[in-house]
Amino acid sequence: MAVADITAQAGGEIQIPDNVGTIINAGTTIINDQIMQGTTTSGSNGTIVNATIVNGTIVNGTSSVKTTGVTASNNQGTIINGWNFRDGAAGTSVNGGIVIGSNFGGSKSMPIGVLIGKAGDLLIDDGVVLTVGGNNNAVANGVVFVGQNAQAGTITNKGTITGGNKNIAVANNGIVAAIINEGVINVENFQSDNFGIMAWGGTNIQTIINKGTISGEASASRGLIGLSGSTVGTLLLDGGVLRHANGSSGQAILIYGSSNVDNFTITNGASITGNTDIKNTSNIGTMVIGGANNSGTTTQITGNLNLTERGNIDTLSLNQGTITGGISLTGNGTGANASNKTATIESITLENSSTITGNINIKGNNATNNAKIGTITLGNNTGIGGSIAVGDSSNNAKGTIDAINLNGDSTIAGGIINNTNGNIGTIISNTGTNINNTITNHGTIGSLE
Repeated sequence: MAVADITAQAGGEIQIPDNVGTIINAGTTIINDQIMQGTTTSGSNGTIVNATIVNGTIVNGTSSVKTTGVTASNNQGTIINGWNFRDGAAGTSVNGGIVIGSNFGGSKSMPIGVLIGKAGDLLIDDGVVLTVGGNNNAVANGVVFVGQNAQAGTITNKGTITGGNKNIAVANNGIVAAIINEGVINVENFQSDNFGIMAWGGTNIQTIINKGTISGEASASRGLIGLSGSTVGTLLLDGGVLRHANGSSGQAILIYGSSNVDNFTITNGASITGNTDIKNTSNIGTMVIGGANNSGTTTQITGNLNLTERGNIDTLSLNQGTITGGISLTGNGTGANASNKTATIESITLENSSTITGNINIKGNNATNNAKIGTITLGNNTGIGGSIAVGDSSNNAKGTIDAINLNGDSTIAGGIINNTNGNIGTIISNTGTNINNTITNHGTIGSLE
């Protein structure tokens, strides 16, 4: 919600309903010497003073911000066009936005942030290096932070953010038009709870784009890109690199806590090293993997795509794309109705020489629960290097695939394994010879054509 222009008599009091408008925890915010009450932010307190507010944006002012657990000898900040700068960070006003055009080094929480109301665009310019450091609490909420009902335009990084464990963050009902990384973000290994780009607590981001490099140390536990309880319109990896130091055992992308992504596209030779995990009741509408860059490098995921609990993908499409790893669904519901959902992919399609090198496993987490794939369709000259396994013989867990369609010379190298409580509706193969190692069936197959 935008903050309106505010006027009051000296000594007057302005009540703010529904905890809207600032980042202060169980305290007060002072704007133009007027007390504003009824505001909250977990673990933080501070004041905004001597502010000039125009259409909900603090165009200039000063602040004092302290975050619990962070030692900060200098809490003072300067606000320009809604963006708060402290600990040596500085920006220049350009066309209603902010450009950071010089290097800085610091260790305080939220050195660059939107703390109240709304702000314009932010650009970390080409060649600029932001070096932060210390320990896990040094940048407790992120080097760049938008939160507690605040709003910002487009955040673009063309420089380098390094030395910190938490980098670009949107939290607590924050709203951001876009986050675009065309530079470098290094996620350091101080403690757990680390991330490159992270959103949590009811936030809304219209677009996240990575064209640069986001790389992480071993404990980047929130994902190089992480979403928790957040909504994103488009998540686009456009020729960029996500590289987790733990390789296929690390979390490159983590989507959890009932997050929702309308469109997730990995294209133009983009590369992910590390797993993509979708869990809880999080949902992805359409996920597309494919498209080579101008040098002919194909789009590739080196790691596994994991759906656990009640994670969901409506459509997964590979078109000239490769997953060097497997796909795993482990559900904790029966999937019988909308109130008892389970891990689900409605459809998987491979086209144009696309490959999944590992296995596809579909199972519940116990004998009662299920996981489901609607249809798996393999186009000509595509393949699965491992097997498709439905259900689990070790705990009699259920698993369901409505249909498997093989076309042209597509292959499933490891065959199809349908365990005791597995259920496959239809298997259609137009040649009858391209399911290697045959079909092992201990469950139910509706028809084989």
